[in-house]
Amino acid sequence: MFLEHRKQDLKKTTAIALAVLFLDQIVKFVVVKNIFSEIEIYKNYNALFGLPIDFNLIFIFFISLVFIFVYYFILQKTPPFKKGAGGISLILGGIAGNLSDRIFYGYIIDYINLLNLFVFNIADLAICFGVLLLSWKILKK
Repeated sequence: MFLEHRKQDLKKTTAIALAVLFLDQIVKFVVVKNIFSEIEIYKNYNALFGLPIDFNLIFIFFISLVFIFVYYFILQKTPPFKKGAGGISLILGGIAGNLSDRIFYGYIIDYINLLNLFVFNIADLAICFGVLLLSWKILKK
């Protein structure tokens, strides 16, 4: 019974993560192809919160390890899906979206500019909302 729940959790997690990845990449494709000319593209070569990095391959390796760790966490350590795995799914999808940018472009494509203070994308939003959702579930206990 426990293993069956894990398989269902894996399917739900994968479906949500792939939906986030797909949405993120579709929007980035539209932005890059300049379909809406009023949207400005920002090439983000930096790490979290704009921290500079010099080695893109090392960063890709590190983020890949984080992705594997989070995926393992959902498979092995979380209670049933309703208890927080939704947040982990959003985090995984966001990580996958930004990681694919790093692999294919060498930078992350950002296009949402908030008051000239923050520039981000759908993957970043998914990661932030996933962390908030997961934190809420943990603190709610």
